[in-house]
Amino acid sequence: MPATLDGIPLGIELSAARVRALSVEQIADRLRDRFQLLDSGDRTAPPRQQTLRATVDWSYELLDEPEQKLLRRLAVFSGWNLDMAEQVCSDPVSCAGGIPADAVLGLLISLIDKSLVVLDGEAAGDARYRLLDTIREYAAERLAAAGEQLALALRHRDCILALVEDTARTMFNRGEPPWPVRRATFRRGIAEYGNFRIALATSLAHGHVEEGLRLCTGLRNMWVPHGDAREAATWFDRFLASARARCPARAGTCPGLPRGDRLRPAGVRHAAAQRPGEPGTQPGP
Repeated sequence: MPATLDGIPLGIELSAARVRALSVEQIADRLRDRFQLLDSGDRTAPPRQQTLRATVDWSYELLDEPEQKLLRRLAVFSGWNLDMAEQVCSDPVSCAGGIPADAVLGLLISLIDKSLVVLDGEAAGDARYRLLDTIREYAAERLAAAGEQLALALRHRDCILALVEDTARTMFNRGEPPWPVRRATFRRGIAEYGNFRIALATSLAHGHVEEGLRLCTGLRNMWVPHGDAREAATWFDRFLASARARCPARAGTCPGLPRGDRLRPAGVRHAAAQRPGEPGTQPGP
């Protein structure tokens, strides 16, 4: 449980108090809604120390407006580098009160100094960052309350789509680039798996079949070598089913949509053939 609560002392203390009424397994299961579970504590403590939400609220209110805006926007990522944050979380120069791209680094450093963003190693020579789960859940709520959730989700999806297609176009040509570059690119792809799944889920949830199939096609060279052909087949099937659901009932195919398995690579088709009775396989979050 301490890991689930990101090591936050108050969260651990409030969870321990629930042992009087719940088993450890019950507490761990209910931590999926940690702010609801940990909604009461020592009434003699200062208000900001009585609940987990009050503690995070207090930290958030100490931020200035640009820091708050960047923090809640970063909730769309599972992890990111500086370029991704600048692409997704900044605003056009003409946007009054927005975040300029050249201000993102300074704001990011400030959030790191305040322990709200965590430096999370490197991938392909770029520093990686992430939000602790507790902070990410809170920031996502704030993003929705600000009315920015859809816009930022689509910005994130478009950023990941561009990354996937650029990688597929430049990194998987026969004979080039050299093996060390391919290996670094593949490792970068592993670091982005969470973002790939978020982008796929965004496309599916909003009926963006074309973008979803472009993601699937671009990810084939990541999925199959990594042993994730079943997940690939599941995503392909979901987008193809979504496309056909939007076609006239008697139409054999949708305009521009290949029939059946033609869109899926051989490795993915083989995996699909090996999974009878698994049409509902759930990809990762």
